[in-house]
Amino acid sequence: MVQHEHAYQQERTFIDNPPEDVEIIQIFAKDNIQSKQLSSTNMDLQHDYRAGIEAGNTFLQDNKESELK
Repeated sequence: MVQHEHAYQQERTFIDNPPEDVEIIQIFAKDNIQSKQLSSTNMDLQHDYRAGIEAGNTFLQDNKESELK
């Protein structure tokens, strides 16, 4: 659990302070996620996976003609 928390903190630090030549776009699902940091059910994970895929597809559809190519 300590390793997991350490990795999470490293990820947050990178997102909060990316290199100057990096743009980070965070994509979030519309609904609250159901999984937890520990002891999530398979059903919770499947729900969140589908919600993430939907959010990603929506983002791509909305930004089809932008500089994301």
